[in-house]
Amino acid sequence: MLDTRIMLDLVRFPVMRPTGGRVTWGGYFTYSPTYASLTPEQRWNYIAWLAGDESCAIQLFRIMRLYALCAELTTTRRDEAITAMRQLYDSSTNDAVAQSSIGNVLTLAYAASQADGLGEWLTIFTPSNAIPADVLIRCFALASIEASGPLLFDIASRCNFKLGRGLGGKRATIEQAMRDIADRWGERHQTTVIRTMVEQTPTMPVALNYSDTLVMWVARALELSQGVFLFDRSDAASFIRGLAAAAQEQVRSNKKGSTPLDGLELLDGILKGDGGVVQFDLSGSAEYVMTEEEEEILEQKLNRIQKVPGVKVVKNEWDVFSYWSGRQNTSPDAVLIRSLPIKQPSSPEPWNAPTPPTYAVASYKTLTPEQRWWYLDWLAGEDVKPLEVFWSVRFKGLEAAFSRLTPQKAQEQTDSWFDERDPRLLKHNIVGMLETIFDQTNDESLMRAGLDLLMPLYSDFGDVERANAAFNRTPMNPDQATRLLELLWNAGGVVDGRGLLYVARVGGFNHTPLTRECFDQIAERAEQLLSEWEMDNGPLSDLPIVNFSYTRSKRRVVSAVSVAADVARQAQEEIKAQRRSAPRTARMSAEEIEAEQAELAELPTNAGDGPAEAIYVQLASDPQLVELYLTYGAEALDQGRPTEAVAFLRRAAELDPRSHASLLLPLARLRLSEAAHDQKPNQ
Repeated sequence: MLDTRIMLDLVRFPVMRPTGGRVTWGGYFTYSPTYASLTPEQRWNYIAWLAGDESCAIQLFRIMRLYALCAELTTTRRDEAITAMRQLYDSSTNDAVAQSSIGNVLTLAYAASQADGLGEWLTIFTPSNAIPADVLIRCFALASIEASGPLLFDIASRCNFKLGRGLGGKRATIEQAMRDIADRWGERHQTTVIRTMVEQTPTMPVALNYSDTLVMWVARALELSQGVFLFDRSDAASFIRGLAAAAQEQVRSNKKGSTPLDGLELLDGILKGDGGVVQFDLSGSAEYVMTEEEEEILEQKLNRIQKVPGVKVVKNEWDVFSYWSGRQNTSPDAVLIRSLPIKQPSSPEPWNAPTPPTYAVASYKTLTPEQRWWYLDWLAGEDVKPLEVFWSVRFKGLEAAFSRLTPQKAQEQTDSWFDERDPRLLKHNIVGMLETIFDQTNDESLMRAGLDLLMPLYSDFGDVERANAAFNRTPMNPDQATRLLELLWNAGGVVDGRGLLYVARVGGFNHTPLTRECFDQIAERAEQLLSEWEMDNGPLSDLPIVNFSYTRSKRRVVSAVSVAADVARQAQEEIKAQRRSAPRTARMSAEEIEAEQAELAELPTNAGDGPAEAIYVQLASDPQLVELYLTYGAEALDQGRPTEAVAFLRRAAELDPRSHASLLLPLARLRLSEAAHDQKPNQ
């Protein structure tokens, strides 16, 4: 801590009145402001400011005063120092930098000494990111204050929670839902989520850093910085993941016209492991205690699969890492952990989570107790409908087993499968099992992993048919496309329209929402355009896949990916033009047309020219809706509502001048004019 005492030795530390009474600044202060570092004029003003002369206040003096008060936090005068800091904060309203530093220190001081006052303080001040997240979490826990939604979400992310597909834009809503569910859960259990997390989570000590800021020094002095929380290794990890999952499903179910799910009920179901309202558990580690009967069944199931290829059973979770340590190209995610519980299923077939684990994080541990029951039966060969996560875990185990085969054994298995593809070989042939999983999965990440493994085998064996099918059905990443395209051409394969759109991304073609919506149409047209190009220029495989030019000339460099990108752009533009020229209802689903008709039943559109008319947004522009407009217009005319009658009849006449709306529209306009004329004498 810095020595901010006022030195009375005027020979070594002289004091001088500033000329003209002005406050001298002296440039930017360092990160270590001390009394000795001040100029004689600054010392005069500093003493005057401490005596109460606010005209001498500058940012440097406030920071020095803050350092001096921080030193008192470790003494018996802590409460007096906190009171003085609060006064310093209130008097620094015109100094945002100093006020932020003072406010951060006050947050720590309140949490350590006056926890009851922290809640009131946080309504005035919002801590900045200068306070590390783990320190702020401990402050909230000590004061029994619930953390904010963003902080709860960050903790869940540290515990490997991932947002579901399509929910990236709703993160703020999910964060608010997490806070709401946490408040309700806390009221029920007379505690807070953040306090529960801290009580159940160990910390890893952090070495002292001499570059620590003032805030970190205060946090260490007040015992608020005791290390980094290991949330992902704690018993509370499944709890916070469950909270995030419940909030996500609550937001997902909050659709127009439907009743959203109760997030607290979802959380209870997740923690109990019985499914609750929605049957899913992203953590797979619900605190479920097996019965004696279930323990016996688990032993029987594990004994049945001992000789299944790609299966390894260990006793405890830590044994996973000791078993796989030192091995290369292996996947500990597929190891079966004997200590993880299973549960008698409550449904006739496996149920999937609304947001199941993806291939990247799928493991035996991520399965729920009920899913583990089904998974073990599926491994044993029973007739069980597999979930996508089952395929992912199984693929990882087989991939690890294949990598451990000797080159000779791997070649024998590859040749025997590619020569015969006899289903009877699937019991022992790892290549056949990997190919079967690749053919049956719909998980894009798993498909990409399978393609990386199988394409070199297809290329070496010269299996053109399988290479074509695998390459052109897999949504490849750009970094995969060029590498696997070479393997495809080595096997003698060709690229179709779907594969072309994936390869085109390397050449700069972007997959827009239109590409995803009309993927098959664009792919079909791209394949036709590619055939025309090859008739004029030769096979695409004659070109280099990627051709870089290191010259300064602006000459266009032709390569396979550049041609693919050009073809894909042209195909997409043609499909876009076709959609623009097509009738609007041809681009709408039956549900969208029905919803639009319901809207039109209640609201008129473009209602005439009268002063009392209602102008509404045009809701439809397709000739197929002429009859609907005509029906509504005639009904409104019969019931004495000329404004609505003019609205619908005029729209119908615009769409089809030959319809009966053209005959009824003059009458509706006359009725509207008469209605406007009748209102004038009464005004």
